[in-house]
This record gives sequence, C-alpha cells and structure tokens, in this order.
Amino acid sequence: MKLQCALAAIVLTGGCAYRTAEYTTGDGSELCLTTEPMNPDVEVGDQSFDADGRAWVNVVFHEGIGEECDQIESVQCTLAYDGSTVFVDAHATWRYRKKREACNGPSTSLIASCQTVGLEPDAWSFSYGDNELRLEVPSDGQTPCMSL
Repeated sequence: MKLQCALAAIVLTGGCAYRTAEYTTGDGSELCLTTEPMNPDVEVGDQSFDADGRAWVNVVFHEGIGEECDQIESVQCTLAYDGSTVFVDAHATWRYRKKREACNGPSTSLIASCQTVGLEPDAWSFSYGDNELRLEVPSDGQTPCMSL
C-alpha cells in the first residue's frame, strides 16, 4: 500500500501525502453523557440515569473525519474522580490528506468514550478542560451535553 501511495503521489503531485493532527481536552469539543456509548451515526435522545448505574462520557471532537481520506490513529478517554467530581481527559490523533479538497466524500464525528463507575445518588460534576457539566442522579430527560 505504501508503494502504491508513493507512486500515486509522484503521478498525482502529492495526492497521497498525509499530515498528522491531534485533539486534546478542551479543543472546542463537546462533552455528552449517555447510558450507552455514543455512535456518530445515531442521534441521541432522552436519557435516564439511575442510581448506581454507569454512564458513558463521550467527547465529540470538533471536526469530522472524512471516511474516504482520513485515518484515525488513536482515541483515548480517561476519568479521574474526586468525590462527586469527575475529571475528563480525552485525546485523539488522526491523519488527513494534505489536499483536503480532494476529500469530498461523507464525514463522521470522531468520538472518544469511556464509562464511569456506578454513580451514587448525588449532583455529579463532570469537568472537561475549563468547562463543567452537571448531572443529577437519578434523573430523566434530555441528554446532558455541553457545547464549548
């Protein structure tokens, strides 16, 4: 595959050349809490967070990934707890084609997801970068999300 790309790059003047990009916590991403891992193709509706149930913390990175020309290298999500405060850390590394205008196919969201421990009844605070998202457990209603 590398040989094909190298040959194509010579013929097509760099069409296969890639650059690496990285997203880190707070890079304009959105944090959403769900009861199942978030899927980029499914719209999330109302959620019910039960006492002692687990939640999924989903970081939706701010730029979509081109299905035809981008390559995800790594996606990580970690949680650290201090009482009822949860500190969220997320990173993603992906490679994209230098000549992005050649990538006019569909794109999808890049999402890092991790699962919490069982959440006791309380007012939980999810800290992501300089932002905070609150979740009352138990609760029912619209999916808790923040837009940074």
